[in-house]
Amino acid sequence: MESLTRTWAAEYGPAGVRVNAVAAGPTRTEGTAAFGDAFEAAGRSVALGRLADAGEIAAAVAFLASPSASYVNGTTLSAVGGLPAHG
Repeated sequence: MESLTRTWAAEYGPAGVRVNAVAAGPTRTEGTAAFGDAFEAAGRSVALGRLADAGEIAAAVAFLASPSASYVNGTTLSAVGGLPAHG
C-alpha cells in the first residue's frame, strides 16, 4: 500500500492530485465488537494502551483530505497508537 501510495502520488501529483494513505492500528468498531476481550488485548499492546475509536481514524483521513494538508503527498500516516508498548 505504501509503495502504491508513493507511485500514484508521483504519477498524479503533476495534475494536482494528492495521494496519501492512513495505516490504522487496532480500532474499535461495531464489526470488531464480536472479538471481545481478545481484541481489547490488541489495544493494550500499543504505546497508548488502548484501541482507537473509529472517529480518531476518520479524523486522520479528514486531515489528509483537508486544505491543511495541501502540501502532503505520497505519505502514509501511521495512526497506530504508537510503537508496541512491549517487545
